[in-house]
Amino acid sequence: FDNALRGGRFGSVCGMAHNTGIDACTSAANIKFGGDYGIAGGIVGSFGLNSTVSNCSFTGSMTLCDNKASETCMYGGIAGIISPSTKWAADYVGYAHVSNCYNSGNLFFEVTSLSKNTHWAGILGGAPWIPYVAPTESMPYPYLIENSYNLSAGPDRISTKSVYAG
Repeated sequence: FDNALRGGRFGSVCGMAHNTGIDACTSAANIKFGGDYGIAGGIVGSFGLNSTVSNCSFTGSMTLCDNKASETCMYGGIAGIISPSTKWAADYVGYAHVSNCYNSGNLFFEVTSLSKNTHWAGILGGAPWIPYVAPTESMPYPYLIENSYNLSAGPDRISTKSVYAG
């Protein structure tokens, strides 16, 4: 549980990764969550501060049930959020890279209402408030998603009972 974000972080491989490399992981988990989990990813819930996610795939499903997290919720097929953020940890900076990953899993909502901002995406759920990291010759792109794709298909639909997004 993250007191600053007022929500838990969940990933089928890792909940939170800072200064970490996640490589060659595949998950076919069928995950159903709710409660205080406001950040989730098929592979990792949140990552950043000099971390990479590479050569990974998520082929299962994630279903968000009614949620009690008090901040904006973010969910992604590979990663939920890039963190830390300038909103809570301005002194912590570092790169975050996703490369050679794909999501073919399904992302579902089974909620009775959407009372807060909710971000769902095939690769990365969100990157709000990320700190500026100066590009260098060896790292011209501190925040990078490359050679990664989303195969999750289906119509986007929003209602008070369920949402499907890709």
